[in-house]
Amino acid sequence: GGLYLALLWWESRSPRLPAPASKPVPPAMTFSGQLRRTHQVLFGGHGWSYLAGAISLGVLSIAAYNLKSPLGVTGGIGLWVDNVAGFVHADALPLKGAELLAGCTPTAGGSDWLTIRTMTALGVVFGAFTASLLSGEFKVRYSRKLARYPQVVVGGAAMGYASVIAVGCTIGAFFSSIPSLALSGWIFGLSLFAGAFIGTKVIRRLP
Repeated sequence: GGLYLALLWWESRSPRLPAPASKPVPPAMTFSGQLRRTHQVLFGGHGWSYLAGAISLGVLSIAAYNLKSPLGVTGGIGLWVDNVAGFVHADALPLKGAELLAGCTPTAGGSDWLTIRTMTALGVVFGAFTASLLSGEFKVRYSRKLARYPQVVVGGAAMGYASVIAVGCTIGAFFSSIPSLALSGWIFGLSLFAGAFIGTKVIRRLP
């Protein structure tokens, strides 16, 4: 106890250390500085966060729903495939009632190449390409295993067929259906989760 009191007395008579100098306040950021900072955050060599992507997709979905129709790409791709197949008289038969569906279905009886669905499909591809370039994430990837290429072809054909019979892909049948209060969106989402789980197990067993 005596030693403790002696230390307190010694510290109390010691000179006080000077207070640290306060850091200077940074100057207000200019308008051009704000633009550079925003560009760095959005395209500074990294992708967007899930929150930023979700908010952007939500705003885009609301705009598309009010301007024309919910987001979807399968209808545009299906229309192009149908038109190409028509050159060899192998186009699909008309689906009765398909014109009543507002989802990802080709224009009933139409032969136009450029529709809102087509432009959305092209926009997804070019938009993803542009975003990957600006964020520095673009990279050409290829597999050294030849078995991967037939697997990709079969998988792509299966996804295309499934998106047609489901009247939409992950964009139209899932992302647009749930905000539209459609029960099909929740059923699609649960099926998508189950399919992805099973598919992952299958992929891991492939050579």
